[in-house]
Amino acid sequence: MKGNPDFHLILKELGELHDLKNKDYANPEDGDPLFNLREVARFGLPSSTGIWVRCTDKWCRFSNWYKKGVYAVESEKVEDTVKDLIVYLCLWLMEYRTEKRKQ
Repeated sequence: MKGNPDFHLILKELGELHDLKNKDYANPEDGDPLFNLREVARFGLPSSTGIWVRCTDKWCRFSNWYKKGVYAVESEKVEDTVKDLIVYLCLWLMEYRTEKRKQ
């Protein structure tokens, strides 16, 4: 494997996180792993917009921690927030590319 092993370990952790959370959000009828993110289409918005909103939520949480030096969310660690943000950004890129191909 080329590159920094710690980097690849983080990528593996992110993949595992995505798979774990997929169980909670996938459509039980057809197994669509991005079902919850695509639900914004019911309101006339592209999926990438729905994902972007979630990214901004995570970014604001992280930004507030960074500014204050105190993490206010007891149920979520700073690393969890950062991992969630990275995964959301990957999902955004996937949906953005899918939307571009459809145009």
